[in-house]
Amino acid sequence: MNRLMNNMMLDIGTLGKKAGCPILSVAAVMFKPATGRVGPTFYARIDYQAALKYGEPEDESLQWC
Repeated sequence: MNRLMNNMMLDIGTLGKKAGCPILSVAAVMFKPATGRVGPTFYARIDYQAALKYGEPEDESLQWC
């Protein structure tokens, strides 16, 4: 039986739904679906001003924040 966790879930927090919107956070977790076991995690925030250099936010997303 393989006990290694070889499934990863990735999530990004953006300032919009379209391509090219700035990314404000990235998160990931390793997991094993058969058991529900969670392994190593990762989370990083991206500075708002830095994120704006790489994309254009949608007005709707800014109003929601």
